[in-house]
Amino acid sequence: AVVSTQSTGTYNVHWTPWFHLTEACQVKYDYIGYMEDMESAFSLIKGNLFNNTQLSLPPAYNAHARNEEVKGAYRTVPSSILNLVYARYQDDFVIGGYSRQIECIS
Repeated sequence: AVVSTQSTGTYNVHWTPWFHLTEACQVKYDYIGYMEDMESAFSLIKGNLFNNTQLSLPPAYNAHARNEEVKGAYRTVPSSILNLVYARYQDDFVIGGYSRQIECIS
């Protein structure tokens, strides 16, 4: 099956819902960034923690191109499967501020 029905305790760590990995309600985070906007998060953290030293993201990193790649992949996934994925990771959507509506599918 594409979407496992196993309990979260038996997930490979890469597929464990973010909500379970981060202890979002237990820990006070100083910074929370989004992969979709890594440049902004990196710039903020670099400025606050590293006094704007000459740190940079790898040159191959291009969030816009990557997002377009991901959107293209989602267009091929049946909505019934996307609904199962959403159900499994619903807490992640909520605490991450993500919408269930995926703009590239509609």
